[in-house]
Amino acid sequence: MRTMKILLGFAVVWAVFLISCPTTLAATLVVDDNLKCPDAAYSSIQDAIDAAREFDTILICQGSYGGFEAHVRGIKVTAQKDVLITAKGTAESVGIYVSADDVVIEGLTLVGSCKWGIYVDGNNVQIINNTVDQTALDTDFLGIPRGMSGIECRGQDILIKQNRIVLSPYGDYQVGILARGSFEIEENRVILSRGKGYQIGIYTENGGRIARNKIQCHDNILETPKRDAQVTGIRLQLDVAVPNAVQDFSHIIEGNIVYRTDCAISVERQTALNPILENDLVIRDNVLANNGYGIRTDRFTFATISGNLMRNCWWDCIYP
Repeated sequence: MRTMKILLGFAVVWAVFLISCPTTLAATLVVDDNLKCPDAAYSSIQDAIDAAREFDTILICQGSYGGFEAHVRGIKVTAQKDVLITAKGTAESVGIYVSADDVVIEGLTLVGSCKWGIYVDGNNVQIINNTVDQTALDTDFLGIPRGMSGIECRGQDILIKQNRIVLSPYGDYQVGILARGSFEIEENRVILSRGKGYQIGIYTENGGRIARNKIQCHDNILETPKRDAQVTGIRLQLDVAVPNAVQDFSHIIEGNIVYRTDCAISVERQTALNPILENDLVIRDNVLANNGYGIRTDRFTFATISGNLMRNCWWDCIYP
């Protein structure tokens, strides 16, 4: 009887250990489409993900692959050098779709004409050191919708870091990085193009930190900026939730470089029903050069604005 109790206790301890340390049994699944990695068991990224368990690593060898959905919790999808994801599809398609929590997407180059390059619908997700190039979107791509984005996330505790996003001059409304949740957006580079429609480098709606990003409008010759801000570097839209709801998050925009846009940093309020307390919004230590407006805070009066370097504003460096 005593032996049974000891064995039972050991089994309980072992079960708790397995639950609390899931990565101890994690495996690495190798993907290869051209024999660069002869020991690879998969030729498709999606097949490897479908076979993966929680917290496994998907290692992609050099090559060209199709888009995929990361639907397994805790997996890390990472690449060797020169891994290209080609995701050319319909107007409503997604190149890389993250639907699970705790996922890491790292080191991929995505080229295509999808509506969403990388779309995140999970929590605690990291999107690190990827390239999303949407310049394949051209006038031959019919049915271009509004609201295209390089990276878009709607979850909580999202890290978007050291990515490079290049937008196309075609299309009606494009965003480099769009975040609707709690987030850290750091050290990314977004290249905009003054074309047919509106473009925004980084667009956010909820609380988070936007730091040390570089956003530029890639024109050979700087045109006269548009007063309706067709090309905006960073746009923060407040009060998009239920009116009068308590906002328990802060907004920090610091250390970014934005140049050659119609408006470098724009902060707007959708309604006047949800007051923001002073210091909820901090805009500091940004470098803003050759923009139409430097910092524009329409319908918003409480903010801490300090240490920003603004040069060559076409109209107002701070408005109103």
